[in-house]
Amino acid sequence: MMHEQWQQQLSFYVAGLLSLDEQTALEQHLITCNSCREAVEEWRQLAHVVVIDVESRVTGLPVLKFPMARNGRYQIRADNVLPEGSVMIASLPVRAARSGSHTMVWLAAILVMILIGGAVLFRPGESAPHYGAAGIKTPRGMTPTPIPTQTIAPPVGTPLPQDIRLQGIHFEAQNWNNQGPATLSMALSYYGWTGNQATVAQEVKPNPEDKNVSPWELARYVNTHTDYKALYRMGGTISLLRHLLAVGFPVIVQTGFQPESEDWMGHYLLMMGYEDTAREFLVFDSYLGNNFGQGRPYPYHHMDDNWRHFNRTFIVVYQPDQEAALRQVLGKYVDPEHAAQTALQFARAEASKNPEDRWAWFNMGSSYVALGNYENAAIAFDKAFELSLPWRILWYQFGPYEAYFQVGRYEDVLNLAETNLNTTPYAEEAYYWQGMVYAAQDDTAKAVQQFEEALSYNHNFTSAREALDEIEESYKSSVPSPFTTPR
Repeated sequence: MMHEQWQQQLSFYVAGLLSLDEQTALEQHLITCNSCREAVEEWRQLAHVVVIDVESRVTGLPVLKFPMARNGRYQIRADNVLPEGSVMIASLPVRAARSGSHTMVWLAAILVMILIGGAVLFRPGESAPHYGAAGIKTPRGMTPTPIPTQTIAPPVGTPLPQDIRLQGIHFEAQNWNNQGPATLSMALSYYGWTGNQATVAQEVKPNPEDKNVSPWELARYVNTHTDYKALYRMGGTISLLRHLLAVGFPVIVQTGFQPESEDWMGHYLLMMGYEDTAREFLVFDSYLGNNFGQGRPYPYHHMDDNWRHFNRTFIVVYQPDQEAALRQVLGKYVDPEHAAQTALQFARAEASKNPEDRWAWFNMGSSYVALGNYENAAIAFDKAFELSLPWRILWYQFGPYEAYFQVGRYEDVLNLAETNLNTTPYAEEAYYWQGMVYAAQDDTAKAVQQFEEALSYNHNFTSAREALDEIEESYKSSVPSPFTTPR
């Protein structure tokens, strides 16, 4: 092995990410190589410096003021499976340069985070628990679970059929910007639901120009407006999708999609079967069709490549009396915290394999947000933006807003929102996060204006409605009654 290749392994050696064979070979090399031994010691010292520096900064973060951050997602109880051409670049504005030593430590933090992953950067302390994007109560510095693989142990003990094709699904070609409602309508039709995409859209995206309906919104619609149930999780696997289909559950997945002569965008697919012999899923695609009712073939590897653009998020729609069966198939995925930890480990493993993988970094940020670890989330999102994300990314995913807001980087939140609104005004989430910043800065008038703007584009956007209600309640409690004398 060339000396440069040994040097490339040193940081992974310090982080404990080498295989046993790689570790043994490197240690044999270190016996005879003074320069590599010195470099290993430098890496260890650097990791120690990062821990000290970051811990000193955590206590100095700005205090987040009223109202408390909303993440735009209804609470999911962890103990229950029930509710819950030219390349344009999205990039962060350039901030003022830090002092030299601090800059080096900050850059080192990025590398150490990927190698050692959260547990080194942020140790458990006495701080209050964090509530992440899935409503999960998670102490800072949680010990990560072992890195899973895409061939996890099947949650169901019986062998899977070689081929599965669910029957009775009514196909719907999507209307304008309507892939979410159309795909959900198809999933519900499997159980006999008689509505259609317009029925769903009327509630979840009353404005036809709204570009996105998030997984939590689709799941909430099912749980509050139908007799069926739905849940969503991140960190899914090809194996889990096959098991769900084999037991009879259609599955909605959110993927990246780039039609010919178009830029990247988000999309939903309904998984309705698979063929193991061909290693393909069968999907109903509201944009491309359903292959005359037989399902469009979608190779397993191609599915995972595009699915990972959305942190391998999936939605399962089911009947209430199927909960026990669904629990059995989901296994540990019943717990949304496990799903978020699994997604995080996928992202860390992929970023370790390829540090220039923008989706690995973005997924790392999203997973850290779901776990309430906002400092690490912000670092990961910084790296993802540095690697040039598709310009539509903020139409669909909002973790960067939440991460930057929670660590007090209000200007970054405002700049991201402005960048997004320059591509489309129909993004209620951008107005909402602008409002959150203004509320945190005690600029109530501007906060109310932005929350109302969000509601003007989607009057059913509950996060903005709840934020306005909090402001109103706070105002009432702080204004003396005209019939009493203040003391």
